[in-house]
Amino acid sequence: MGASTIHGHRRRGTGILNNELYIGRMVWNRLHYIKDPETGKRVSRLNPEGEWIVKDVPALRIVPQELWDRVKARQRALEATEENKDGAAFWERRRPQYLFSGLLKCAQCGGGFVKYSHDRLGCATARNKGTCSNLLTIKRSEVESAVLNGLKSHLMDERLCAVFCEEYTAHMNRLRIEANASLEGYKAELTKITRDIDRMIDAICGGVPAAQVKDRMIALEERKTELKRLIERTHEQPVLLHPNMSQHYRTNVAELIGALNDEARRNEATALGSGLNQVQ
Repeated sequence: MGASTIHGHRRRGTGILNNELYIGRMVWNRLHYIKDPETGKRVSRLNPEGEWIVKDVPALRIVPQELWDRVKARQRALEATEENKDGAAFWERRRPQYLFSGLLKCAQCGGGFVKYSHDRLGCATARNKGTCSNLLTIKRSEVESAVLNGLKSHLMDERLCAVFCEEYTAHMNRLRIEANASLEGYKAELTKITRDIDRMIDAICGGVPAAQVKDRMIALEERKTELKRLIERTHEQPVLLHPNMSQHYRTNVAELIGALNDEARRNEATALGSGLNQVQ
């Protein structure tokens, strides 16, 4: 069990220490999910507290309220201490120390491959949780050398580089077109619902009994509110990527390999390595 499984995130209600079901309280609609246009993966976002649906289920309580309150007070105190030290800002601004920091994964379990010692990398899941049997380690320099040699000998090939850029651009454009299409669909439906509600109001003013359209109008108003929330949360995606990225890619790789051979420029090389994953 990792530390994040226990501590989780206090405001999001994740982690053992924040599971309100332990005090007989069920919470729905705390989070909503959107698709990241860059990766295609679902990511969670915290809803306003006023939109949460809360139900008390005292029969499920297994933690005394006094103990729960002490834990919450301790969490708030720790958060306040870290904010005073500007700890969060420090970690947000901290650059990756090595070329592939945060990018390496264990082939067996998919967990992160992290520093085991000064110059060796290993599976974090095997080390911290014991749920992976991959105890092999490898020198960081060997990993960097293998990857960069692969870039230099294979992906620097002009034809292969062009194919990569075309496929990458097509994939990113497809994700962004899908996201924008959803947004336009929400807007079109909102316009239609608003028009239907106006027609019903005109019909009532013209003598149609309100009871005949009451249920339909309530349903339309609820859908209208939901569509407004969806539109607020769905941002229009930026301009499509230009397909001619190959020259930019080759330039970055060449500068990266050169910088890695200069100890004084390793920080710059690390930044360039991160940039290769975001080339546009």
